[in-house]
Amino acid sequence: MSPDARQVGLPPLRASRFLTSDTLFYVGIGIFIVSFLLPAVNLNGLGNFDGFACAWLSLFALQDGMSVSALAFFGGLINPIVIAYVLLRILGRAPSVRKGLAATILFFIPITWLSLAFMSYRIEVGHVAWILGIFFMISWSDLSYYSPTPARARKSLK
Repeated sequence: MSPDARQVGLPPLRASRFLTSDTLFYVGIGIFIVSFLLPAVNLNGLGNFDGFACAWLSLFALQDGMSVSALAFFGGLINPIVIAYVLLRILGRAPSVRKGLAATILFFIPITWLSLAFMSYRIEVGHVAWILGIFFMISWSDLSYYSPTPARARKSLK
């Protein structure tokens, strides 16, 4: 807190009050959902695909016979994995599974970018919102290697 704020008697601002992990999580869910309604990719000037169309087309990228990059399939897998992650986090279950899901999501995102580059598609606002929503939803504590020692184990160490 600055000296001027103390003199005036203003309470100190704490970022944790406004930007808690839960707040970012729910904001991320909102951004993620809205991203499906926004244009996600531009097909070389032929028009835009919204996020919903991209999600469905990428799930079937391996089956379509068109010259779509097979790497797009990994982008299609992100959405079901995100849904599983969100459900487990809301329920407060399976932290080790959530860790694996979060790592998988973060691994698949660059593969999605590679597929878009191979297909020469341009990224639009919906794709950026989709990634931002995912980043807000992921609890970075799920990805940490630090595992707190349970109380029973600490007592036995003494």
